[in-house]
Amino acid sequence: MTVRAHFDGHHVQLDEPVTLQPDTELLVTILPAASKTDFEAERREWNEFALASFARLYDDEPDIYTSEMIKIRNPKFRGRK
Repeated sequence: MTVRAHFDGHHVQLDEPVTLQPDTELLVTILPAASKTDFEAERREWNEFALASFARLYDDEPDIYTSEMIKIRNPKFRGRK
């Protein structure tokens, strides 16, 4: 189970309620400090990357594969509409 938490300056505080038995072993991973703008910039970069990739996939260029290249035809393929 993964639970988000934060350090309030004195104690580690879980960000959601969790029922734990006494002496339950825990692993704590300290994440590097990152500001909200760091995450927003990274999200924006991934968004731009994805949009550019999709643009290359669905561009108006003709397909690089021709029907003559097909060795075994798929009998269920209906073609593009």
